[in-house]
Amino acid sequence: MSELLFECYHVPQVSYGVDSLFSLYYNHPSPETADALILDCGYQASHVVPVLGGRVEPLLCRRMNIGGGYVDWFLQRLLQLKYPGHVTSVTMARVEEMVRDHCRLATNFLTELALWDKNEYFEQNVRKMQLPVAQVAGTQQSSEQQKERRKQQMSRLQEVNTRRRMDKLQADEAELQKLLEVQELILTGDDDTFVSALAEVGLSRVQDLQASVDRLSASIQRAKAKILGQEPAPIEAESKEPSFPLLDIPDEMLTPDQLLVKKRQRILKSAREGRKRALQLQKEKRQKEWAEERKLEDRRKKDFTGWLNEVRSRRQKILDSRNARRQKKSDMAKRRTFASQQRMRIISQLAAQPSKKGDNFGQDDSDWDVYKEINRDAGNSDSEAEEDKLEELENLLKEHDPDFQKNLDMGGLSGEFDLAEYYRLHLGVEQIRCPELLFQPSMLGLDQAGLAETTEFILGKASPEVQARLVKHVFLTGGNANFRNFRERIDFELLHMRPFKTSYQIFCAANPSLDAWRGARRMALNPQWLGESAITRQDYDEKGEGYLREHGASNHYFASPSPSGSSATPATVAVTPSQS
Repeated sequence: MSELLFECYHVPQVSYGVDSLFSLYYNHPSPETADALILDCGYQASHVVPVLGGRVEPLLCRRMNIGGGYVDWFLQRLLQLKYPGHVTSVTMARVEEMVRDHCRLATNFLTELALWDKNEYFEQNVRKMQLPVAQVAGTQQSSEQQKERRKQQMSRLQEVNTRRRMDKLQADEAELQKLLEVQELILTGDDDTFVSALAEVGLSRVQDLQASVDRLSASIQRAKAKILGQEPAPIEAESKEPSFPLLDIPDEMLTPDQLLVKKRQRILKSAREGRKRALQLQKEKRQKEWAEERKLEDRRKKDFTGWLNEVRSRRQKILDSRNARRQKKSDMAKRRTFASQQRMRIISQLAAQPSKKGDNFGQDDSDWDVYKEINRDAGNSDSEAEEDKLEELENLLKEHDPDFQKNLDMGGLSGEFDLAEYYRLHLGVEQIRCPELLFQPSMLGLDQAGLAETTEFILGKASPEVQARLVKHVFLTGGNANFRNFRERIDFELLHMRPFKTSYQIFCAANPSLDAWRGARRMALNPQWLGESAITRQDYDEKGEGYLREHGASNHYFASPSPSGSSATPATVAVTPSQS
């Protein structure tokens, strides 16, 4: 450097010094006799510099290859991994601004790190940075255009639902026709063929067959009514009541053929009675649903806000019920959960009960609830009626609630979403995680001690008297000293490493970033100091480019021996051959 300055730039004189010592000189009232422990946190490296009697103790100085540049780079990589869609937008200039304005040091890192796990603390302390939003031109629409667009979307939605119902209707009709063909086999008297056909459709009892027929018939009628947009007509019982004359005759008075006919008549009568009960329950349920719908419609005309809240509540109740069933199904598949243990308990109770000849299980509809408790696929039961009801409620909300589409995950039917939120960065735990590198470089994979450990190491190498002199003036300088809570963190660390009832004092530079330059300027404006510390062109010519004139803010000068002063030359070096 001296050669460049004197040979190329022809400067008259130059003085070299250490930035942290210049900062101490600017801030300390008597720097010539100062005792201090300087913690200098720069951009590329950090230093711990002990000063005794105004002079540096070089044997106790330590350097750490961690600084503010690593903090900036670490935050940039974290945000790029957190927001992969904004990799190019998370520039170093933006990151440096975030670090300087929003990051801070935690007094107790582990304690504060646990606080960020709580949603309330996160919402209160998160910092949100808005990236530039690229607005798409030509998207402004009038209220009439938006209303017309919504009508078109509703029309397309209804067409999609109608096609889906038609496909479902055709599938149900085909399945119903297959079940009716199986049901007709009862009258043929061929039990083997009937049992085989019953097994092919996945059933094992006549009652299950009749229940499936009734369920599909009701589903087909509901689907046709929805397609036509009217209330489904109730399923009326057959006008002609069938007779079963053999059921009243004792078995002893019947021939073997008549006994077979009596058996079929008993099965048909039981199925018909079950059908009547199912039709009656279905009729009552449908009447109740239509009564509730009419009541809800009347409320909409009288109290729109209350009606809207009621529709939202019903929709949320269906969603909660569906989520609860799915969670129960998931728990049943796992071991040692309450749902799994409850299922095994019911199965063991059913297995322990002795079978009875006159068992009347199934006559009450609540008897079948036990299968819902032990069936792992019960989470999908009643999904068709539930899906239809959920669809009706969502259609009402899409038609009457302007905020419903905005509350959907991706903005609802139109595919719109909050573009500004997409371009918003949330700075949460990164506020304290990135500056923590200064104290824990291992977070970045660097195998070296942090600022607190290095300070403790240096104090441990000094005598107790020297330690007491150093900690009386712990001086913080460098750009990273601008972090909020930096002084409090150093106080926290010193309190843990110093002996009980020992005192120490911490001082911070007035301007940690610029006081090094201000100290050098003050010294350069002092003619007496400049004359004693500066290297002139004559010094350079006489003592060489490695010469350094020592002063209070400089390093120690260790003169290197001149190559010409060496007495040993290659010609005078004797080589003794080895003895064999």
